[in-house]
Amino acid sequence: MESENDLARQYFQEALPLYEKIGALLGKANCLSSLGDLAFRESENEKGNELIQNAILLYQKLNDYYSVGRAYYLWSLRVSDKKKEYQCMAKKVLLAAKQDVWIGNWGLTDLECE
Repeated sequence: MESENDLARQYFQEALPLYEKIGALLGKANCLSSLGDLAFRESENEKGNELIQNAILLYQKLNDYYSVGRAYYLWSLRVSDKKKEYQCMAKKVLLAAKQDVWIGNWGLTDLECE
């Protein structure tokens, strides 16, 4: 995925219907998140936003708070105009889930959020 965007996209797009077929929501969410990351790398920001939002919805459905927080954090690195908003979302989710260690690991400790 780091250097072969087209090949990575192909693999994620092939995996997506397989995860859907067997009902593996975490796999589907991870594919959507990775496809979103690829879209941002190729400056397809609208598509990237949509894919990340869909991944977050699935993570929330699974009550996978770490993945919700991680998705918001990684999303914040891709969209400068909403960086603080998404980092605050990540911090709030992680605090609520008592996943404080990630707040420190991702440098969100001193981040002031409403």
